[in-house]
Order: sequence, then C-alpha cells, then structure tokens
Amino acid sequence: DRNGALASPTHDKRALSRAVQMMWSRNYVGIPYLRAGRSISGTDCYGLLWLIYRDVLNITLASYATETIDAAERQEVADLIADRAKSPWLTLEPGFEREFDMVVFRRAGIESHIGVVVDPGRMLHIVDGGESHIETFVSGRWKTKLIAVHRHEASK
Repeated sequence: DRNGALASPTHDKRALSRAVQMMWSRNYVGIPYLRAGRSISGTDCYGLLWLIYRDVLNITLASYATETIDAAERQEVADLIADRAKSPWLTLEPGFEREFDMVVFRRAGIESHIGVVVDPGRMLHIVDGGESHIETFVSGRWKTKLIAVHRHEASK
C-alpha cells in the first residue's frame, strides 16, 4: 500500500483474479446489440454468451441464430427449461455463482434475458438497443428479475 505495508496474500489473489477477469471481459464490452447476431460486430444476449464460451472457454454451444432451430436444439432448450439431467447446464442457487456462469432473468414476464457472470454479483450482458456492458445483478433493476444461475458442465 502507500504506507509501505505488504498486502495480504488473500488480497493479492483476489486482486489478481479480478484483473484476469477484467482482461477477458473487456474484450466483450461495447459490442452493439443485433438480434440473432453472433459476432463482435453485433450480438444479442445469448450471442454474447455464445461468443464468450466459444472464444474464451473453447466450449461450443448451439447457436440459435436462425428463426428455425433443429430438433436437437429444441430439445436442449426444453431440457434447460425443465432442468433435466441430460442438460449440460447445472442449476445453482443465487449467491454461488462464479465467473462464466449464466444468469437468467425475467423481462416482461418471460424468462428471456441472460448475462455472463464476470465475478459474483456482476454480469456482462446486452439489451435491445444498447451495447454490452458490465452491471450488478444483486441490486438495482436486475435483482428482482433474477430467475436462475446455471453453470455449464464443461466449465467446472
């Protein structure tokens, strides 16, 4: 610190972890909204998750970028919603989220918005007409809209 005292090892680890998180996430801040977009030129909320999982975690998710999805994609969505065992998404209690988990929110009465956790209580997300940005989901407008937290089995 400024007085010459050494920071605790725990504090150093947290600071390093936050710095690493911000390194990957900053590459995805400022992307414009584009319905069904799946690139840094433009994306929707699911597309942002899709890009991050592809580019950072090397995990391939279904694209869902077209109006018509195949039977396997339709089943994956149904499994996620029903929380069936064969879904690759594990459901967690809010408060146990970590980097790269998916948070699901209700908008206009429908479970229709997702974000990617950058650190507990904060997500990277994008909404119609805006740009991707980091925002808290444990207070403010998103707190009461949080429906679920999911972790992909391959990101454990």
